[in-house]
Amino acid sequence: MPAPDQQFPTGKLDALVERVWTPSPDSPVSVTAGPPPPGHHMVEQYAVVPDLRRARYLVPLGSPRAATASLWTYNSMRAPVRRAGEAALSALFRTRTTAQLFRHRIVVSIDSRVPTTEYGDWLVLDRLAAELDDPRLFACLAVRRVQPNSKPMLELYDDHGRARGFAKLGWSEGTKKLVRSEFEALTEVRNSIRGIIVPDPLCHGSFGEREYSVIAPLPTGLRHSLSDPLAAPEAPLAVTRSAPVSRRPLAGSPYATRLRETLTATSTEAPAVSRELGDWLRRLEQVTVPLCFGRWHGDWVPHNLGKAGPRLAAWDWEHSHSDTPVGFDALHWHYQRGLADGGLEKAVSALDRAAAGLGTHDVPAPARPLTASLYLLEMFLRTTVLAVGGGGWNSRVYPAMRRVATARDQESTNSTPNSSGAV
Repeated sequence: MPAPDQQFPTGKLDALVERVWTPSPDSPVSVTAGPPPPGHHMVEQYAVVPDLRRARYLVPLGSPRAATASLWTYNSMRAPVRRAGEAALSALFRTRTTAQLFRHRIVVSIDSRVPTTEYGDWLVLDRLAAELDDPRLFACLAVRRVQPNSKPMLELYDDHGRARGFAKLGWSEGTKKLVRSEFEALTEVRNSIRGIIVPDPLCHGSFGEREYSVIAPLPTGLRHSLSDPLAAPEAPLAVTRSAPVSRRPLAGSPYATRLRETLTATSTEAPAVSRELGDWLRRLEQVTVPLCFGRWHGDWVPHNLGKAGPRLAAWDWEHSHSDTPVGFDALHWHYQRGLADGGLEKAVSALDRAAAGLGTHDVPAPARPLTASLYLLEMFLRTTVLAVGGGGWNSRVYPAMRRVATARDQESTNSTPNSSGAV
């Protein structure tokens, strides 16, 4: 098999190929931009759109109905320009004349000596087809920027073009944990959140060096939700109340215990950062203002939320957890937008401004600064976990987060709450 940098001209495509098809050098699977190597049998084929150098997504060839569905089913979630382009591509696939239209392809093949009964040991689509009891599955894959927490996601379709679900692949210790955590969270919340569409968890397991989970298809016709959770708190509060809600100081709480256990787990690989975050946690535990704790979604941002008619759908629950300070989801919305716009300094400013509005989430004024600092500590710890788990440091956050962690809340004072939460 040629070296990856001779086949595929972008690191994004290299990473996707390695994480989906060829995680180990002894694999009988080969992925090429041309015909299979001698002694190999082609098992999957993808059109690279728009081309190998500018790859944005891979469209399955071999089933016109699956290819058409992969471009059309969730088209309403794309940006307007991309919606128009994918609609045009979908029309081309319906004509069944695509063989001559796409010169840029990826061909997945397997050593001909491997019996078909063992394909599920090496090819993730064969494994997932067996899990979902389907004769054959096809997948559309986005070619995304490589980030510490990025995981391949496969939109799954059958030969009739019916959506079968979304599969995620964890490839490092950090991303495997996220895949596992999401499946567990969905299992817990699937029947406990009113008014929000939550995808059903379908299956989870290990596949060689990877870990996978599959969730049910989302409703069609979704459009991203842009509702600020501070102004529209009903949905995130419904998530909050899907787990037992308690009120107590931070010190001695299950949340503080969980933070400390995570810090212990990162201390060997990142001793200096773990020590600085641990010192910060100790300062925050001196604050005696009670907090309300409940479940949070963990990544409440527009690209994980959509409206299906009047109802809200929420996906990507991999960071969800119970016993978390109320208000985190609203803060996350503003922090992430600030981070995307101008880096960590802007994100922290956006976070502190948002914290002042947490009254809509029934967070009393004395508890809002503590809630904001704990959220920031949570984000820095998330960055550290992904780094020590093999994903590398997020350059938008690290190393600047060390300065913030060292300087913030240096003058912690004991306070007494002057109002109570009504979550």
